[in-house]
Amino acid sequence: MERGWAYTKGGKPGLLYTIEGSEGGARWTLEAFQGGQHKSGHTTWKTSDPPLTGGVVFVGSKVMAAFLKNPIGKKLAQWGLQVAVSGDDVSASWNRLMEGYQEVDTGDADFAAQYAVLATDPGQSNRLLNGEARRAMLDWDGSHKAGRVSQGQLGVTWSDAGLSLTWSVSALQSPDDMAGFVGLGLQLRSSVRSGW
Repeated sequence: MERGWAYTKGGKPGLLYTIEGSEGGARWTLEAFQGGQHKSGHTTWKTSDPPLTGGVVFVGSKVMAAFLKNPIGKKLAQWGLQVAVSGDDVSASWNRLMEGYQEVDTGDADFAAQYAVLATDPGQSNRLLNGEARRAMLDWDGSHKAGRVSQGQLGVTWSDAGLSLTWSVSALQSPDDMAGFVGLGLQLRSSVRSGW
């Protein structure tokens, strides 16, 4: 409430909570879903502003990107994109990425050791992943190793549907983690907007 955010508990099956807020006139949402017998929990932050018209940038762990090398992996990665991107743009975004993605070298050895970047236009990925954004992603990913966040995988998607971050394998439960994940989303949004 101090930050002007609204918190709602539950609301639909598997949903633990929703946090909503705005930054610079753009609405954003954070949702956390509990895991079940056959699926893991996850937390997703997303905003529809700014959209990447006609393009897709996907940033994920090296393991996630390796899935794209085989047909079964493509199906698993498509599921990951569907988690990260809501609405009718999912299939179109995924098809564009699969038809013409390039692996992008950010020139940052620490970042490249942790993440793979796939994009339909490498220039757009450079707008998203400036030095501050890359450092923020590395800091977030390393935080669970220090015991603050349970184990998980960070994925970032920028497409027609806007910008989204997904922390898979576990739902974020502590207020510090929730605020930190919102902060990471806002940092990446700021990177995109400063590149215009």
